[in-house]
Amino acid sequence: MLTNGKKLWMRKCMHWEKMRPMTLPPCLQIEMQWGGRWVYNIKLGPNNEEQYKARFVAKGYSQIPDIDYQETFSPTARMASIRTLMQIAVQHDLTVHQMDVKTAFLNAPIDCELYVEQPEGYEIKSKNDEKLVLRLKKSLYGLKQSGRNWNHTLHTYLIEQGYSQSRTDSCVYKKHSEGQPDDYTIVVIWVDDLLLARKHESTMTNEKDTQTKVSHERSWQNKLVLRH
Repeated sequence: MLTNGKKLWMRKCMHWEKMRPMTLPPCLQIEMQWGGRWVYNIKLGPNNEEQYKARFVAKGYSQIPDIDYQETFSPTARMASIRTLMQIAVQHDLTVHQMDVKTAFLNAPIDCELYVEQPEGYEIKSKNDEKLVLRLKKSLYGLKQSGRNWNHTLHTYLIEQGYSQSRTDSCVYKKHSEGQPDDYTIVVIWVDDLLLARKHESTMTNEKDTQTKVSHERSWQNKLVLRH
C-alpha cells in the first residue's frame, strides 16, 4: 500500500511521457521485460525546505551483453581539467557558473529495444485486462548504457551549438563568440553537471538563456553561481 508521502514523491519526479505502455505475448513476458524499483530521498532546498525526490531505477544487473546493450563506457572530466579551468578563471577574470540537468538520463534516447515492468502505483491494464509493460523510448536510471547514451546526447547538442571538443579531454568544450575573439565560453562536463566559464557576466547570462530556450526539452536548470 502506498503512503501519501510516496505518492507525492512520484508526482514530483515522474516523467512517464518518456515511455509508453505496450502489450507482450505471454510467452515473451518473462524473457523480455526487466524489473525496477522506486528509490526515495528527501533533500534540503536552497531555503532549507524539504524536497521529496523519487527515481524509478531499472534492474540493469539482469541485462545481457550484445542483446540488451552494446557499449557502456562514458567519460567524465579529469580533475586536472577542472583545476585548470579554475586557474584560467582566476588569471583571466572569468565568471564561472554551474548548471545541473534535471533527470539527465531520461533525456537520452535508448539504443535498443527494452521493456520494463510498470512502476508500483502506476499499473494499468488493457481493455481486455491484459498485463501491460513499458517500452522504453528514453534511457532509464539503472541501465548499463544510460550514462553513455546521455553523454552522446549532450555531446551532439554542444557540437550543434558551435562548441569544439578538446583533444586532450573529451569532456571539455570551447566556443568563441562571433565578432568577439576575446570572448569565449568553456564548458566542462561531469555526467549531468556542467561548469561554464565566460569572460563577461552579461554574455554568460545570454548564453544560458539561449541554451535554456533551444534545449527546453532537456530541462536545463541553473543550480549554482560561483565567483572567485
